[in-house]
Formats: sequence, C-alpha cells, structure tokens
Amino acid sequence: MLFLVLPPLHAQNSDLPANLAGGLRELVEWHRAQPAAATREEGSQRLRQHAVKAFGNRLQLDNEDRVVVDVYLDGAKPAADVRAALTALGARVFAEHLPAPGTSRGVAPNGLFSAYLPVDRTVDAAQLPGVQSITLVRRPMHRVGLVTSQGAAVVKADVVNTLGFTGNGIRVGAISDSYDTAFGFGSGLDASSDVASDDLPGIGNPAGRTTPVFVLDDSLGGADEGRAMLQIIHDLAPDAALAFSTSGATEAAMASNIRALRTNANAPCDVIVDDVIFPAEPFFSDGVIAQAVDDVVTSNALGGKRVSYFSAAGNQGGVGYEADFVGVSDNDVRVNGLGVGNLDLSDVPPNLTSGGFHNFAAANGQDGVSVVQNIQVTSTVNTTESPLLVFQWPDPFGNAAGITTDYNVLVFNANGEYLGNRTKFPGNSASTGVTVSTTDSFATGLPYEIFELPLGADPLEPAIYQIAITRRVKDGVAPADHFRYVIFSPFLGLNVTGDFIRNDVPTTYGHPAAANSIGVAAKPYFDPATPEDFTSLGPVTIYFDAAGNRLATPIVRLEPSVAAPDGVDTTFFGEDTDSDGFPNFFGTSAAAPHAAAVAALLLQAGGGPGKVTPERVRTLLQNSPAPRDIDPFFSSANLGFSDGSRISLTAQGDNSDLSGSSTNFFTLSYPSGPVGGYVTSVTIDLAAAGLMFNTNANTGEPFTVGDAVGISAGKVGATVQTPKLARGQRVTAALTNSELVLKFPANAFTVGDSLSFGIGRINAMSGDSANSADLLQGAPVTVTLTPAVVRRGASKKPITSSTVLSNTVGTGYSRVDGFGLINAQTAVQALLSGQ
Repeated sequence: MLFLVLPPLHAQNSDLPANLAGGLRELVEWHRAQPAAATREEGSQRLRQHAVKAFGNRLQLDNEDRVVVDVYLDGAKPAADVRAALTALGARVFAEHLPAPGTSRGVAPNGLFSAYLPVDRTVDAAQLPGVQSITLVRRPMHRVGLVTSQGAAVVKADVVNTLGFTGNGIRVGAISDSYDTAFGFGSGLDASSDVASDDLPGIGNPAGRTTPVFVLDDSLGGADEGRAMLQIIHDLAPDAALAFSTSGATEAAMASNIRALRTNANAPCDVIVDDVIFPAEPFFSDGVIAQAVDDVVTSNALGGKRVSYFSAAGNQGGVGYEADFVGVSDNDVRVNGLGVGNLDLSDVPPNLTSGGFHNFAAANGQDGVSVVQNIQVTSTVNTTESPLLVFQWPDPFGNAAGITTDYNVLVFNANGEYLGNRTKFPGNSASTGVTVSTTDSFATGLPYEIFELPLGADPLEPAIYQIAITRRVKDGVAPADHFRYVIFSPFLGLNVTGDFIRNDVPTTYGHPAAANSIGVAAKPYFDPATPEDFTSLGPVTIYFDAAGNRLATPIVRLEPSVAAPDGVDTTFFGEDTDSDGFPNFFGTSAAAPHAAAVAALLLQAGGGPGKVTPERVRTLLQNSPAPRDIDPFFSSANLGFSDGSRISLTAQGDNSDLSGSSTNFFTLSYPSGPVGGYVTSVTIDLAAAGLMFNTNANTGEPFTVGDAVGISAGKVGATVQTPKLARGQRVTAALTNSELVLKFPANAFTVGDSLSFGIGRINAMSGDSANSADLLQGAPVTVTLTPAVVRRGASKKPITSSTVLSNTVGTGYSRVDGFGLINAQTAVQALLSGQ
C-alpha cells in the first residue's frame, strides 16, 4: 500500500514538531513570542492571564506553572524509559494508561502518561524517542447546571423506602470535582454541617447513620459538586454507605479512580456514578475512561464485585454540526473563488486544504456552493469564559498508523482574515485572533480539533467568526467522510448560533456512552413530563471494536439510557430558584445520582451486593418508565389526499432560544403523490395550542426560509393573520396573529420538494417565548393541493386535507430521555415478582 508523504503543517513555525495537539502547539508559539520576564512571578502571572484569555480558563496548571498534558507513546521505547526521560525534563507524571503486554485496547494502544509539563520543555518532550504525540488536556467539565430531594417522590423512591428498602448494605461511590474543599470547617456549608443535619452520614449524624463517607481522593479542588450528588443519594437511599473520589485532571487519572472505587478493600463500591466529561473523549470509539467503566461492570478479574455504573449524559443539548464531507476542490476555491465569500485564503498554508473544502450548502440539501459557515458568539453577562468547539471524525484514537484523514477547522474573522496567522494575529480574542488548532493528525494520531471561540474586547458585543472545514487525505486509503462538532457553553447566557448549526446533533459521547454505562438524562422535578432542553442527545454511533479495529457495520448504542429528576434542593449547591430557602441543583449531574440511588434500592431488594447483575439493573430501570411523549421536542402532522398524495408538516426544537430562532424549525414535505400535483396553500393555526406568531424582529423572529429542496425562497408567500371567525365569535388575544398562511404559485411546490422555515412563537396570554415543538400539540394544519391530471377528463379542482400537529405517546427509546423517567416502585416490584 502506498502512502502519501505529507509535508509538515505551519510553515510559519516549521521548527516546532508536528506532534503537538489540542492547542499545545499554539501555547508554545505564544510562550516563545513573549519577552523575558523580570521575575518568576511576572512570568507566572502572564501565563495565567493568557490561560484565561485564550483557553477560557480551561488550562490546568500546577503551582510551578506546568501544564497538564497527555503523552501518547509509540512503542519504540519501553514506557519506563520514556517516563524517566520526561521526569528528567522537569515533568511530573501522575497517571498512566499502559495496556498489558501483548494486548490491544484500541485507544492509545501503546499507552500514555498524564503529566505536568513545563511549557518551555514541550518541544524537547515531543522529540523524545518513544513519544508519539503530546496533547493539552483541558479541565474536566461537570454536568451542571435538613433538605430532602424532591426527586425522591418523582421516582417513587419514597414509596420503596416504606417497604423497608433504604440502601442498607450497599455502597454507592460518586466521582466529581470535589467533596469538601470549597468551604472552610465551621462555615455551615462544609461536610460536617451536612452530617449534623442528616444530609450525609457520618459521626454525629442525628439519625444514627454514622458510617462516614469514604473519601478516596479529594485533591483536585472545586465547588464540592460531588457532595451535592451524595446528598441526593442519601435522600433516596438513606442507609446506603457512600464513597467519593475526584475525577482527577486527566482521563487516565479518572480511569484509575474508577477502578479503585471497586477494588478498594476498605470500602468497595457496588454502584458508581459520575458527572464528568473530558471534552476530548472520543465521539466514535471507546476511550480510556470507557474502558475502565467496562472493566468495573464486567470484569471478574478485578477485585471487588461487578458494579452498576451511571454517568450524567451531558448538558450540551443538541448544539453542533454534523455532516458527510461534500468536497469542493482546493483549486475551485482558491483559484476560482467558488463559494468562498469574503475569505482571504492567502495566509492559509496550502497543505491544510489539499484535500478540498466542505460544501455546507450541498451538505444541507441546498443548491450552489458555500464553503463558509458563519458563527456568532453572544453573552448576556460580562465574562472571560468562552464556548469550546470539539470537532472529531471516525478514525482510531492515539494510533497514528490508523489515521486516514486530517481534518482542519480554519477560523476567520468577519472581515475574512485568517486568525491562524500568528504574525498578523498574535493575540487571542475575537478582535485580534483565536487559538486555532489545525493539528496535524497524521503526526499526533489524534482525530480531533479543539479550540475556544472567545468573545471580543467588549464581551457584551457579539463576536463574529467564519469557519471553513478542510481536509488532507492519504493516497490509497479510504478517507473518513463523516464528521461532527459539538459546542460546550459554560453557562446558559453564553450562546453560539450560526448558519447550519443545529440543535438536534447527537451530543452524548465519551464514557457516558460506554457499552456498560447507564447514561442519565434530566427532567425537572416540577415538570417530569418534559426533558430539560439542555440534556444531551443520542444515540451514539461506535465505529471501532475494543481492540481498535474498524467495524464493518458501526454499532448504535441507545444512549442516554434513562432519565431522572434535576432541579432539586441541596444544602449549598446551586441557586434557590423555587424560593423555598434551599439552593436548587440542575443538570444531568443532579439526575445521575437519583438513578444510582435507585440502583442501590434494587440491590438491597434483590438480596444485597452481587445478587442482582448490572445487566439486570439496567433492564429493570429501562422497563420501569410509564408511557410518555417518545418524540420530545417534535410534533408532526401527516395529511393524506384523495388523489393518493401524502404531505407532512413537522416541527422540531426544544425550549432554547436557538430553537426559537431556527430557520429549520418547521419542515413541509411532499414525499409522494402523482407527478403533476402541486401545493397551493398551507395554513397553521396556533390558537388551539394557546400560542400566536410573533414576527417582530426585536422580540420575535420574522418568517424566514431555511433549507429547501426543489423550491426557492422567492416562491413562498407568508402572511400572519387573525383567522376568520365563526358567526358570533369575537376576536381575543388568543386569536390575534395565531394563523400563518403560506401560498405557492402553480407548479412551485411539487412531489419530492421540501421547505424548512422559521417564525417566532409566543404564549398568547403571557407573551413568553414558546420555542418547544411540543407546545404545538393540537394546532390545526390545512393544506390545499391542486391534483395531477392522471386520466382524460379528470378534474384539477383543488382538494384539501386537514389534521392537527401531535406528539407520539408510548414506551421505548427516545434520543432525548432514553427509555424515560425511572420509577423505583415499578422496578422493585418487577424484581420481586421475577419479571
């Protein structure tokens, strides 16, 4: 097999090795460009300010200003020799992932070290024999968003407690940021205060639950989110023993702590739950943490008993972009200017684009060529934080020989200037530059790009970016044609919108999607019928087996697996949103411990540790939910006509502002019927749903055409009006502007065509935004069609069909809430009855 010899990237910094990833190369570039610091303190302050500005405060630094990295090994040298060489350069190795000799574990097949590495020794480390690549590791993220959790009643755990099942004899371990580091002793907010109020077990607990929480590791520091998780578990399973470990700073560290919670002889866990994601965990394969999850759930070789493992599914909603690569040649874009807009490509190294540019328009079913995606970052508050974009494609992780494709995300400003040019843009803000990571994946063996999209000098002003997706490929090797990116926003007021960005992209990934993990979605305790709009979507598609071999047919995993409540009270964590005097804990971080606690109740009901298999626990939980809306954030109307034509109107979107402004919220499709028929009008009346349209550009959204097939925006007429009233009916607020009428000229909208569009929607009485598609339930839809002439003498008189937008109620899997909201009472009854 012949391989194309690829030139090194970044001619501007050709002395830097190509095997630096995840923004590490850009950090080294910045460091080299700095003048010498007069004192160590000055240099430290400069580095830490840059970490906030360029990386959204996600860099992890120790007190010696060493940065956390993962060092992937290539097998050319013994791991012990590489470790010694790293130590000699001033690095401190604190975790490792080293597959047993003669085995292959897929991700990082030759192993990796996690280390604190001096920035000024990075190049030396990257050039060590035995080192394949070094990648920057961003801070792990957590799934946020006298007290008893309101979730106990929602999942019927309180009923199960009255049957005598309280978690006695079972130990549940939680993995999060920290347990008791955020508040000082005696503050009234520390762990000892929780013990005194029976919100945690321990010495001095007034209910006699005196077994202390076993703390394996609490060294990372944080907001004590792990303690809030343990409070929830204690509320639902008050007699369960508890344990805690921090995630650690890297995937290898967390994998070690997962195994230790099972194997620790002093306090072996029967159930483990976490609320952690490392943003660079693999989308399309099982990473280091997923392997540890599978080990503790399935292995009979590890110490301790097989555990049931739960993980927060995520709080990314479905925000991102996914497509198959639709190529436009490098020549057509660079020389002929095809679809390039105002982008100036003169500063972009030619080898970054040798495999062509992605055509966003064609990939979204539109005519023409556009290799540009416009993105806008906005914030409602003054902040130094920034969204994070994680871009991946299905190639093996940590294995340079297996990489088929090197994708690059090129970032430009609103003027079309390339922000990856360090000579022009040495800074790291929207006005002066951005830490663009065009990593050479052939050198690093890592199929991802990851970088922040910072706000500008004024954080309250929108930051405008343009991106182009390009690739390089190897000769004689089939490239990876599929890709996806996911956007992490650290808080709800920091939003990313733009062309082709969607809110229905699968965003559950990493170890919550491991084969033996139970991913947990979130539903608010006060409205358990409706998923949180931030809960991450599934399903998960896996392209590689455990040994890293590409599968002939990818595996689809139905994650998230189940849902549980969030928004519940704790003694200290969150904000008091329901005005009851206690903070409310939102996010899948709060949902996951509810599910773990129910598992503890099941294990006790089944006879104690080891008596109910993890597989049985999963089945019992998945079978416990009551029927519910199994297509959340989706409504549809399907219309049939006397000539055999079928037409559908769908609405898709959650409660978010992105959904409210989406130009693809509604989709009208004409999938089948006799050739020659055409739609003349469509009427949507929201009055029955208690809604009205709002086309005000400041408070709502004007009617706007999005993706379209077979019809152009100019052929669509849209009118918002008050519907015609029946005799004696009076105009009310609920009727004003409740009707949208679309009109089409003859032969404009025919068989095979589709039209997506957006328009603002509000509650007719309160005036609040009504972004979710579920709110359209019951809204009438009427379509008028001029039929085809299928035989001589047949009439072309228009025909009409009417129905209502509706949701589907039932049981089974949904990509939003898995198999639904767990019910402890139903699960325990099924277990005891042998079902």
